[in-house]
Amino acid sequence: MCVYSKHAEKIGVAWLNLASGEFYAGETGNELLSSTLDRLSPAEILLATSQQVRIPNHTSAALHPLPDSLFSDSQASAQFAAQCPTLDVSQWPAHSVTAAGVLLGYVQDTQRNRLPHIHDVQWEQPQDYVLMDPATRRNLEISQTLQGETSPTLLSLLDTCACAMGSRRLRHWLHHPLRNRFILQQRQDAISQLIQQQHRRHDIHTVLRGLSDIQRIAGRIALLSARPRDLSGLRDSLHALQALPALLTTFDSPLLMDLAAKTTPPATVI
Repeated sequence: MCVYSKHAEKIGVAWLNLASGEFYAGETGNELLSSTLDRLSPAEILLATSQQVRIPNHTSAALHPLPDSLFSDSQASAQFAAQCPTLDVSQWPAHSVTAAGVLLGYVQDTQRNRLPHIHDVQWEQPQDYVLMDPATRRNLEISQTLQGETSPTLLSLLDTCACAMGSRRLRHWLHHPLRNRFILQQRQDAISQLIQQQHRRHDIHTVLRGLSDIQRIAGRIALLSARPRDLSGLRDSLHALQALPALLTTFDSPLLMDLAAKTTPPATVI
């Protein structure tokens, strides 16, 4: 994660999961930074050496100060544009673009790689989610008990996902409760139809259970660290995925129909 502020009240943030390729940028304030860090739980936080951003004491992330010269708006924007050339960020706050560019440059230097699996960044705003302060999040025991255990928690009770990618997505949803009513209603409609069609739901679960962690494998391929087992797992997963779109299109849910289109493997890789 990279944190950068040009003004006392606004802070640009960017965070990246190198293994999965998920890349986000956003803006927060001093009063919300503690909640943001607690929600994301970054392993490492980059910031300018002379930067006056107060990192909360409760964070367990390693702080990594970088030279102020790296936080040049023009230099970071060029770095960002080179990685995501089709993305229009002209309306984004400059400090958020700078944080994203510095983060990309740092990861490229440490990995000695151009990060070909990262070609998009998602913009996130605090109002997208239900905000929770660190104490509330801990007391809810979403993925960790008050004693620091992983079970019993809300995640451990709900997680019956068929594959690692599903478990990771469920964890993300629980820690990022949406406020968008339209998306929530789409999810409820899809779940309702899946509950009603037990046999089809079982068939979908069977397909998903046979998938390897495609997200992580794609990351290893991009970073040139994939092993033969990863490649064979990707091959088998792509073959298994061919059965999924036909199962999803038997439902009327717009969300499931959209997922059917997105999970159809390209003919060139089968």
